[in-house]
Amino acid sequence: MIKYKTVVTFIGKNVDEMMKNNLLILFDNNAPEELKTFCILHSKSELEKEVKVHDRLLIDNQVYTITAVGDVANKNLKDLGHVVLNFNGSTNPELPGYIHLAPCLMNKIKAGTKLEIIEEDL
Repeated sequence: MIKYKTVVTFIGKNVDEMMKNNLLILFDNNAPEELKTFCILHSKSELEKEVKVHDRLLIDNQVYTITAVGDVANKNLKDLGHVVLNFNGSTNPELPGYIHLAPCLMNKIKAGTKLEIIEEDL
């Protein structure tokens, strides 16, 4: 089951620096102006079902496993299209708005990149 599906529309000029630290900051297209340089903006989408540990994130065709979900990550994703993706494999959320994943980030993100969160394989 696809829980969330969107397409990247804009890459902020400081995103490459964030990616070097295995972080991606996502916002739908209504991100605050002062944050856009650090964000990946994407088309508005609906969160169909809460994101949980062991779900998968697909960036184009690269698969990442969700290892931890912060307390407000689902609410922020649903309400704002906002979440911080941290590709460090942590099993404990470092901040309430983080979703942690493994392995380390391997993709080059660009406008048109597809993002999907899918339910874990049962």
